[in-house]
Amino acid sequence: MLAQNEIIKENLQFILSHFNGQEYKFPRAIMTLKSKGQIYSNNEEEIFHHFLESDFIGCKINGYPFFEKEDNVNKLSPSFLFIDLDLSLCNVCKYPKGN
Repeated sequence: MLAQNEIIKENLQFILSHFNGQEYKFPRAIMTLKSKGQIYSNNEEEIFHHFLESDFIGCKINGYPFFEKEDNVNKLSPSFLFIDLDLSLCNVCKYPKGN
């Protein structure tokens, strides 16, 4: 189990490395099946602990760090873009997959 935990921690570090360009890495909102909503983690160990408690089921990491409220409004600083390209479902794409 120790080797598996180390692999999981390395994978978590890889995911978090995508946020290195952001001004702040933490606190960051995460969700698990057990949390049933967003919770905030201040470091990698807290994230790992919450994911472990949920048996790594339904675990998600928010792409943006959490900023304190300003004028009673939550502030985000977007610097990460997620794009999901499903070429196999696209009927107008130049190179659709499959037939």
